[in-house]
Amino acid sequence: TQAVVSMWSSGTGFAGVFGYAWIVLFTSDFALDLSFTVTMLVAMLLAILLLVTYFSILSPPGKVSTTEEDKLLETARNVGSKGTLTAKQRLVFTAKLWPYMAPLAIVYFAEYSMQSGAWTAVGFPVSSEASRKHFYYFANWSYQTGVLISRSSGMLLKLGLRELWAMSILQMALLVLFVLDAMHHIWYTWGLLFPCVVAGLLGGSVYANAFTLMGRELPLAEMELAMSTCSVADSIGILAANVCGLFIQSCLYKVNHISGARVSCPL
Repeated sequence: TQAVVSMWSSGTGFAGVFGYAWIVLFTSDFALDLSFTVTMLVAMLLAILLLVTYFSILSPPGKVSTTEEDKLLETARNVGSKGTLTAKQRLVFTAKLWPYMAPLAIVYFAEYSMQSGAWTAVGFPVSSEASRKHFYYFANWSYQTGVLISRSSGMLLKLGLRELWAMSILQMALLVLFVLDAMHHIWYTWGLLFPCVVAGLLGGSVYANAFTLMGRELPLAEMELAMSTCSVADSIGILAANVCGLFIQSCLYKVNHISGARVSCPL
């Protein structure tokens, strides 16, 4: 389980770095300067490359021995027994997973609030839309680099719940740092890209290690349900952050006398 989760996490980390590199290359005024629509249409070629990779490059899996097949079937039967749980039992089971789910939700809330809120109101100078756009591109690219590094460390690091909670709290502290800096311009240089990398390191570490920790601590029969349940936690954090980020952006725009906010600042 740890190897599978680590490889999956590493792949998603690389997708983030590659994705932002693609956007910067095609849409930046210092590169190809194409429209976002054209950028997305060209990206459709990647789907064709996936088909070519799957059918022409990857080797078919080796034949599973009879003994291994029996073990897999037995595991499937044990896991399948969880499908007979009632709705109440599923809720009780979900409640037991809160120590794993809470750090995931918190760390994702913090980092996506940075992305959708704080980082949109930083630029050198902040009054320039082009400057804000450039910082946003490179802040997210730096963040994705940190995510790639940390999500690729699942086979090297074995973090416990204490570390996961500590990193999620540190991520919230980074959110506060970026909001205050966007307001008061205390540390207002391209050096801000460093804490952007740190945000990626924290987020990726919590993501990868929360799932690998479950793989070590939970019974195999509960693994599939636990994984699918905990995967909702980051989505909850992202959803809450996207709503909160609108108001963070609005208030930071108000402080910096910038127009264009989608909602009104309630403060």
